[in-house]
Amino acid sequence: MPSKPSSLVILGAGPTGLAAAYAARQTGFQVTVVDRATEPGGMARSFDFQGFTVDLGSHFLSTAPARVRELVGYALEGDTVPLRIQRRVLWQGAYYSYPPRVSEIAHGVGGLRAAGYLASMLAQSASGRTLPTNYAQQLQRQFGNRFFREFFEPYMTKMWGIPCDQISPEWLDGRYEGIGRRLAKALVQDLRSRCKRGPSSLADSPDGDYCHPRQGMGQLYQRLSQRLRAEGQTMRFETEATAIHIEAGRVQAVTLRDVGSGTEETLPCESLITTLPLPRMVQSIRPSAPKDVLAVGQQLGFRSILLVYLLVDSAPLFGDQCIYVADGDIDLVRVTNFANWSPSMKANESQTPLCCEYWLPAEDPRLSMAESQAVEMCERDLRQAGILKSEGIVAGRTIVLANAAPIYRAGHESALAVVHRYLGYVDNLALAGRAGSFRYADQDASLLMGMEAVAALQRRSAP
Repeated sequence: MPSKPSSLVILGAGPTGLAAAYAARQTGFQVTVVDRATEPGGMARSFDFQGFTVDLGSHFLSTAPARVRELVGYALEGDTVPLRIQRRVLWQGAYYSYPPRVSEIAHGVGGLRAAGYLASMLAQSASGRTLPTNYAQQLQRQFGNRFFREFFEPYMTKMWGIPCDQISPEWLDGRYEGIGRRLAKALVQDLRSRCKRGPSSLADSPDGDYCHPRQGMGQLYQRLSQRLRAEGQTMRFETEATAIHIEAGRVQAVTLRDVGSGTEETLPCESLITTLPLPRMVQSIRPSAPKDVLAVGQQLGFRSILLVYLLVDSAPLFGDQCIYVADGDIDLVRVTNFANWSPSMKANESQTPLCCEYWLPAEDPRLSMAESQAVEMCERDLRQAGILKSEGIVAGRTIVLANAAPIYRAGHESALAVVHRYLGYVDNLALAGRAGSFRYADQDASLLMGMEAVAALQRRSAP
C-alpha cells in the first residue's frame, strides 16, 4: 500500500514561495501554499493602471540560470518577449549607464574633478588594507574618499535611511568587485587624452539572457499558480498564518486565519517553508521563543517602499526601463517607465506610465499621506530632476510595499545568528525569501532560494 504523501506548507505565494511549490512537484510532498493577498506574486504582481499593465516596480528576469529558465518555460510556455536592458543613473544633471561605465564618469566630470578622484583613490590605496568594518569604509577603500562622498554616499543614505558607516560591509557582497581598479584605469586614460576619447564600456554589462512576461511580471506567477493548482497543489489566498507550533524540534502545525471572516483553523504539517518577515515569524512561534530571541528579532529592520504611479500625457519620455536618481537632494530612488517593457503592456502610444520609488522607514508619514499629496510630491521631484519638463499628468496612484528590503545595519549579523541558532534545531523548517531569510535578493536569486529550500528539507529528511 503506497505511503501517504508528506505535507508541506509554504507561507507566502511570492516568487520564492511559488518557486518552492514548483520544486516540490516531483518530491512526493503534498503542498499547500498560503498567502494573505488576494492573488499570487508578492512584490512581483502586476495590475491595470489606466489601461496599461504595470508591475510593482522594476523586476528584471534573467533566464541564464537553467533552473530559472525551466521554471519560466513551465509556467509561460514561451509567452515572453526578449528584453534588451537599458538603465541609466541620473547624477548631478547628467546621465550615466547602469551599472556605471567608469569611462563615462571619468569623461563626464571634467579634468580637475577626474584628477581629484584619482588622487583620492591613490591616497586611499596607499593608506593600507585594513579590514573594513562598515559599508562606508569598504566603498572608500575601493573608490577613494572623494568619489564615495559625492557619488555613493548620497544615494545609499536615502535608499537605506541610515549613514553608510552604519551599514554592514556585507551589503557589497561582490557588487563592485574590480570596478575600483577599472575606475582608476579610466581616470588615467581620460586625463591623458580628454579630447580624443569618448565613453567606452569598461564596466560590466548585465550577464545572461533577459526576458519579460508578455502581460507583465505578474503573469508569470498567475500562470505558475494556475499550473500548480491544476496538478493538485492547494493555493489558499486571503489566508494568513497566526501561529507556528513547534514541539520536540519539529514544526507540528500552523494556525491559519481567514482574512475576511476571521475564522481560524490549525493545519498539521510535516514540513514548513516560510517567507514571512523573520521578526514576525519568530513572534508567531508557539510556545513562545525565548525572550532574548524575540528581542534580537526585533532588531532586524526593513525598509518600506512607497510606489507612486503617474500617467504622463506624453510619449516617449525616455528609452530606458528605469532611471536611478543618485542625487541626495531628491528623495526619489528609481523611476520605471512601463512603456519600455512589453508592447502588450501598453494601452496606447501617446502616454507614458511611470512608477516612482521612495524607500522609507516604516514610521515615515509619507507612507500614509493622501494620494493626491503623494502625486504632487512625485511630480515636483521629477521636474526638479529634469525627467519631466512641461508634460502634463493625467492620473496617479500610490501603493505601499511594507517590509520590502532588509536593512543591513552594522551588527545585524549577530542578531541574525541568535535567531538562526535557536531555529537551527528545527529540522523540518526552512527560511526563505528576501524577508524570510533576511537577505536582499533579486528576482532570480529569490526563485533559486525557494528551490533550494525544498532541496534542503529533502536532505534533512533523507535516511
